[in-house]
Amino acid sequence: MEFGISLLLLGGAVDFYQLEKAPFGKFFTVVIAGPLFNLVVGFIPLLFYYSLKDSLYVMGMIVQVVLASLWGFTAGGLPMDQIVGPMGAVSTMASFAGNYSNGLLLVWIILNLAFFITNILPIPAIDGGHILMAAF
Repeated sequence: MEFGISLLLLGGAVDFYQLEKAPFGKFFTVVIAGPLFNLVVGFIPLLFYYSLKDSLYVMGMIVQVVLASLWGFTAGGLPMDQIVGPMGAVSTMASFAGNYSNGLLLVWIILNLAFFITNILPIPAIDGGHILMAAF
């Protein structure tokens, strides 16, 4: 299996050529690696502040908020004044981070858990969609 690495501003992406032709086990391992990395990178910092039980609870609460936000966005339940573009999101995160001594770490945790959730959604262009299409 051939691949290429693209460096991006805040990370990178691995482009696998002819990944669709790989055996399902290899395909699944490659596709699930990104979301699992987001989950681990979002969870481990919680352990520096909380016990394992409390870390799991906090992570569960963040996941619930992200899922509720996604549902509200797709179902039309969010008012238009609460939907912002990239600059509004950065401004909101900076404001949030400024209110806490560990605010940047909290933003890091929330973003990684949000990336985990969105990456496993069964949408064709992202990892969850690739897994769904490979299963059928």
